[in-house]
Amino acid sequence: MPTATVITLGCKVNQYDSQHLEEILRRAGYRIVDRDAPAVDVCVINTCAVTGRSQAKSRQLVRAMRRRHPGAVVVMAGCLPQISPDEALRAGAQVVIGTRMREALPALVQRVREGGGPVVQVREDGDWAFEEAGVLRRRGRHRAVIKIQEGCARRCSYCIVPRARGTPRSRDPARILEEVAALTRQGYREVVLTGVQLGAYGQDLRPRTSLADLLVRLDQIPGQWRLRLSSLEPPDVDQATLEALAGCRRACRHLHLPLQSGDDRILALMGRGYDMKGYLDVVEAARALLPGLAITTDIMVGFPTEDEAAFGRTVRAVMSIGFARLHVFSFSPRPGTPAALMEQVPPSVRKRRAEEMRRIDGILRHRFHQSLVGQRLQVLVERRKDGQWVGYSDNYARVSFASPEDLRGQLVLVEIASASPQGVTGRLAQG
Repeated sequence: MPTATVITLGCKVNQYDSQHLEEILRRAGYRIVDRDAPAVDVCVINTCAVTGRSQAKSRQLVRAMRRRHPGAVVVMAGCLPQISPDEALRAGAQVVIGTRMREALPALVQRVREGGGPVVQVREDGDWAFEEAGVLRRRGRHRAVIKIQEGCARRCSYCIVPRARGTPRSRDPARILEEVAALTRQGYREVVLTGVQLGAYGQDLRPRTSLADLLVRLDQIPGQWRLRLSSLEPPDVDQATLEALAGCRRACRHLHLPLQSGDDRILALMGRGYDMKGYLDVVEAARALLPGLAITTDIMVGFPTEDEAAFGRTVRAVMSIGFARLHVFSFSPRPGTPAALMEQVPPSVRKRRAEEMRRIDGILRHRFHQSLVGQRLQVLVERRKDGQWVGYSDNYARVSFASPEDLRGQLVLVEIASASPQGVTGRLAQG
């Protein structure tokens, strides 16, 4: 039986797409193996193009896999080939396939295995329908990521994703409910809903529906499991969504709301569609309805024309909001985007600001973790490390505790006793 490996770069949407690619290859008769297996017939690199660094890493992986497995067919899939198929070919990929028509992958690989030259299948026009993957098999047994939405209607001035992912389209809610029910029957304890513009879910469907409606329906699926949302754009967070989250028994007390900048002028140049007041209104409404909510965010430093005053306003905003965690990016100009043509901040300044923001991230994480001391948290136990069980709480804190029992894959209550910037430590709650 021929073997295949799929390597994932980037976001949770890519994680789901990689599972889809694995399933397509399984159905075609391939056995899925690790990238370090001694013999691999097909290597798929599911790429990311959100930054120049991720794009470079995608190219480097193609070259590394060709060296490690010289007899394998190396495939470049996903966002990078979608926006730049020629770059994928120059990197050494023998099969180039974008973010659509993934079902064609085995036939394209077979053409190369039979002696054909490099094959490119990247479609930019036509119907950008949601590509249904069905109920996927997964390697992990505790947490499952499900893509329910694809594409983005926003046009942030720095972002290449709409070009790579197309216009918004949503998965049929009946298929989502079917897959979640199947996963919970299989013993998965956490389901993560993801999408490129997750908050726009359902707006393109007829009859029209919404993320709020979906949450209400998902909450009715029986079993011991919990539900997490991957990321929501602030303008997409309305009262109905927050009320649905508050009423959902299974919803995790965690929202990822990308801020990017705390300066109104920079937010306008970014094309984010909100100002600081609008963002703070969303945070206030969310915290009012969801006690104990942890909010994490993305921060981009060094956006074109960001001066020290603008950066300082971002620092003050981040500290005053009190995020649980920051995901810090340095601005990376994407060719073909408006921001690439703006006045650039020197790389050395971007680097310094990123280092400063990551230092602040450490402070905020520690404060958040300290606020949890004395609380009982629901934890999904994932693995054992250094004699301790490790997992994540519903509000997304890393939790360690000791127990002689094998609790892997279970939802347990842990009383938190101490905190550090890395996480919290506690004891298994009794009763």
